[in-house]
Formats: sequence, structure tokens, C-alpha cells
Amino acid sequence: MDEYARSAHLYDAVVGPFLRPIHRTVTRSLPRAGRLLDLCCGTGMLTAMAAASGLRAVGVDNSPAMIDQARTVHPSVPFIHADATALPFGDHAFDRVVLSFALHEKTAPTGRAMLAEARRALRPDGRLLVVDYRPARTGPGLVAKYAVGLVERMAGKDHFARYREYMQAGGSRAFLEGTGFSPDLTTTFLYGCAGLYEAGARP
Repeated sequence: MDEYARSAHLYDAVVGPFLRPIHRTVTRSLPRAGRLLDLCCGTGMLTAMAAASGLRAVGVDNSPAMIDQARTVHPSVPFIHADATALPFGDHAFDRVVLSFALHEKTAPTGRAMLAEARRALRPDGRLLVVDYRPARTGPGLVAKYAVGLVERMAGKDHFARYREYMQAGGSRAFLEGTGFSPDLTTTFLYGCAGLYEAGARP
């Protein structure tokens, strides 16, 4: 069942104001040439920004409703309906792979499988970029963490359970290190509640 079937057309209006500034920062960190894969691309906001910057960008998502919305809003950008754990691409096809706020939504085995596919799809000198949640350690960050928790709870019982499991295990850095990547934290968002991590394809 497509959990976004009823909400995909509202996603940009509801979540866009939160995501767009983050996606702009991610896009600025990317080169202006090469092939980019946006995994779990949703409605394609980041994919479209990357394409506009000069990258040959393609978005992949397992939600038919999200892909339909992405194709409607960004008709000149290629979007593919596919499972991020079984990508329809050959080995070493991309210079960059981006995962934006996707890992915390998945079970740990699914997240590990997604990262394994990202590793396979990256060139040996390619880079993985992950934007997702991390433990907050400051006063404003703790307030932001509470707000994030409320939003994640509103997304549903199963969604919130996966978010809690992700955070209890240490957040993004711990998850990436547990799958063999050596991530560098390049910037933070939401008063430290989220971060942009970059790692080599063959750590």
C-alpha cells in the first residue's frame, strides 16, 4: 500500500517550507557536473534543484503517488518508480547519491539495504550525502528535538516507532558507521537536530 497516496499532492505545501532551505544547502555542496541519484526523492524538490544546477540528476522513489507528483511538477526531470533496495541501475553509475530524511523512516534492515545499493551504484571515487536526524545537544536543539518528535509522531505509529529506533541507536552518524561508511558532518540544521553527512563510496 502506498502510504503517500492521499498526501502526495499536499506534500510540497506542507513540508516544502521546511525542506527547501535544507535542499538548497545540499545543492550548493554538490559539483556542477556529473550524475546524481536522489534516493527516496519524494516529490522531487531536491532532484529538480540539482538538475537546475547542472547535474544530470534522476530521482527514485517507491511511492507511485510521489513519483506522479514529481513528474507533474518537474516534467523535464527524470523520475523512476523503483525500490531503493533494488535499484534498476548498473554498478558505478553515479558520481553522487543523496538520501534526504529517508533513513529514519525505514526499518534498520531496509536502511542497510538502501545504503548497500547506494554503495554499489556509486563510482569508486563517488560520494554519498545523507541528510537526516542526529542527537541534539544544546538548549535550542532540545526544543527543536521536541518539535521534530511531535511531527514524527503525527506521521503515524509505525513511522514514529522507526524514528525512535533510529535515534535511540545514535542517529545518522551511528547508522552510517554501522554500515561501513566513515561520514563527515559538514553542516547542521534545526539547531543541531539534523545534519548533512558526506562519505566516500569505498571507505
